Amino acid sequence: PAPLVADVQAGEANGGGAPAAVGVVTIALGSMAGSVHLAGLAADTAYDVYLVAQDEAGNVQASVASVIGLQTADVADIVAPLFVATYPHVVSVAGDAISVVVKLDERGT
Repeated sequence: PAPLVADVQAGEANGGGAPAAVGVVTIALGSMAGSVHLAGLAADTAYDVYLVAQDEAGNVQASVASVIGLQTADVADIVAPLFVATYPHVVSVAGDAISVVVKLDERGT
């Protein structure tokens, strides 16, 4: 569920949990436009962004504005997987077969 106005103002997710990212933008007088950079998000992942506006007099908008389902880009994986310490290792050797156990530090083949 969407967070409440008080949750967004406090930089929290619905019910007080930690959101994936938090940002604040200050709009200069006469500009009425600005941007906020949300970093540390996972690649190729959908996020919902919730916003609340407040003016210099402390007036806060009554309900949360949202942008639902924003998708981060699929960043190319450029780091090769590595075998975890003590892997690979042989588990058994038979007349015409060898069993080897492997473990990588990321998904792979």
